Amino acid sequence: MHFVSTSGRWSKRLRGEVEVLPETLAALRESAENLRSVTEDLTGVAANLRRISEALDSAGLAETTEAMKKSGDAFRATVARFEEAEAGIRSVNDALIDTVSWMPGAKEVLKPFRRPRP
Repeated sequence: MHFVSTSGRWSKRLRGEVEVLPETLAALRESAENLRSVTEDLTGVAANLRRISEALDSAGLAETTEAMKKSGDAFRATVARFEEAEAGIRSVNDALIDTVSWMPGAKEVLKPFRRPRP
């Protein structure tokens, strides 16, 4: 008897699935068509990007961009070296002031060179 009740439930579920199968297939077809349409659009976009890239390359923009990048890198390296030099000068200045500050009148003479201490 258990087998009959189980097969009856299975049969009902199967009938329910078969009843909604036309709508499921219609939704699947619509999704497939949408996916095909999007794929065609993306293919067109990729082709346009390729053409733009080729046009920019032929205009020498890639070389210009690379030169600008190298210039930017060189500028950043120069700034870093300048900051290192500035720190070195600050250190020498501080050492000089600390060394001669004991002299009478040195604080007044060295006042323009003093920086506020952090």
